[in-house]
Amino acid sequence: MAPCMTPCQQEIYNLVSDQLKLPEPTIIILNAEPGSGLSTLMEKITNTIGSACVPLTSRPAISGRNLLEAFYYHLGLGAEGISHRAPVPTFISPLIELQPIVGVLIEDIDDFAVTIPMRKMAIGHLSKIASALPGMSLIISQTLSRWDRDHSIRHNDIDGAQRRYEFYLRSFSGLSQFIDHFQCTTASLGLHDVSNLELTRLYEITGGNLASTMQHLCHPLLKHKWK
Repeated sequence: MAPCMTPCQQEIYNLVSDQLKLPEPTIIILNAEPGSGLSTLMEKITNTIGSACVPLTSRPAISGRNLLEAFYYHLGLGAEGISHRAPVPTFISPLIELQPIVGVLIEDIDDFAVTIPMRKMAIGHLSKIASALPGMSLIISQTLSRWDRDHSIRHNDIDGAQRRYEFYLRSFSGLSQFIDHFQCTTASLGLHDVSNLELTRLYEITGGNLASTMQHLCHPLLKHKWK
């Protein structure tokens, strides 16, 4: 069963969906606190967009590809040997126009920006894609404070004619929203005896963090902390 989205996830999902329905191409950056459910949100967005988006979800540490190389690979051009230092070839735009593609979805851009030089390269690649394909939208996600230093990418770092939006995902807006969500979630997990007092204790232990709360709910070694 797919995880139930939190109100914060649902709100951003609705905002992104509304923007993508508009004819104007857009650069959307989704910033998230660690453990706030960014992967679930991106999965929902990806499933909704489907084949209308080029999904760049490969991890550079595993694939060995930088951002632009991953982009070419997903277009079926991995064997062409196109240098990431060169401009995006002019044949890319008509190639994309032959397909029902309206955007590029880049999950965890912070994987491409682990160091300052990598961040600079990632921004350069994003700018090349956005500038060469002005009719394309870019949906970019990143987890803030994931690394020791802030390597986050802002929308004004990227060259291109697209409109710009940034959204910030957090786990919950407060205790009340936390309790409302987990009253439903615990029942779906078969945990029917979790009281509001225990949920309040969980909120205090985890700071309301979605991922940490799910661990405390489901892991037998962590249940004793709040039961």
